[in-house]
Amino acid sequence: MLETLDQTDWNALQDAYGPSTGTPARIRALASSRKTSRDKALEALLSTIYHQGTIYSASVAAVPFLLEIVAASEVSDRRPALQILQALSTGCSHHEAHASLFFNREKAKTVEWQEKVQEEKGWVSQIHQRLSAAVPRIIEVLQRASLDERLAAISLLATLQDNPLAVEAASAAALDPNPVLGAAAISASARAMKLQSNCSSTLSSALQMSSSVLWPPSNCFITVTVMLLTEPSSIC
Repeated sequence: MLETLDQTDWNALQDAYGPSTGTPARIRALASSRKTSRDKALEALLSTIYHQGTIYSASVAAVPFLLEIVAASEVSDRRPALQILQALSTGCSHHEAHASLFFNREKAKTVEWQEKVQEEKGWVSQIHQRLSAAVPRIIEVLQRASLDERLAAISLLATLQDNPLAVEAASAAALDPNPVLGAAAISASARAMKLQSNCSSTLSSALQMSSSVLWPPSNCFITVTVMLLTEPSSIC
């Protein structure tokens, strides 16, 4: 695992703060047996290769190594690796995200700015393609890992709504005997579906996915219904 991590020229890759020389050590720390090391590494990566929702060239390079950790059952806790992958899966172009800022409005009209937007959109596409190709690996975690890792896996799969295997796995997880996992699968899918801008309509579609398959209602259906009535912001 991670044998080729140092073969990447991280100094030539950029994160939010410049050359991404600290990224390989942080990726290694995600596989540490020490929780404090994993948590610290995750926090750092969530501000460097994924910064306020935007991604960088180092973000693309990190994905294969993060997936190696996900595939390694000997890692103490694969949640942090799955969580940073989930974040990267939702990332966007830095230049596009900041184009509307007052001090960027004129610069955003230039050819150079638009070229950067297109380059960064290419990175977003590469990340998505790599994650989509790794769906079978993520599903293995969903099916065989600890509950916490399974919950992280379903949240990642929910960001890959254009992948039939990911959608199928999320639908199956919604019917899992464990009500916690079932509820998480429904709420994660509800966030990702974006069928309508209205929260209740979107959640209603997710709830129908469960209730139409099992009757009487499954535990996860009841759980999410209660969540909607008592704390809808936790789902939408």
